[in-house]
Amino acid sequence: MSTRIILQATTSLMLLLGLLGIAASYVAAVPFFWSGEEALFVGAGLLGIGVVMFADLRRRNWGEEPPAESA
Repeated sequence: MSTRIILQATTSLMLLLGLLGIAASYVAAVPFFWSGEEALFVGAGLLGIGVVMFADLRRRNWGEEPPAESA
């Protein structure tokens, strides 16, 4: 697997986990310890990390290698 695919998958996972964490904070019966304020903070943090990774990937042209410069 290439670095590009790994970075895109990690970014997608962070965004998804962030959204799930925020959604879990609004659900009354969550089967784990994630509920209420903790889930909201964790979800917002993961979503923030995912957004920064997404912006960085976009700035780097989705992880593609830049064209080689000729002298």
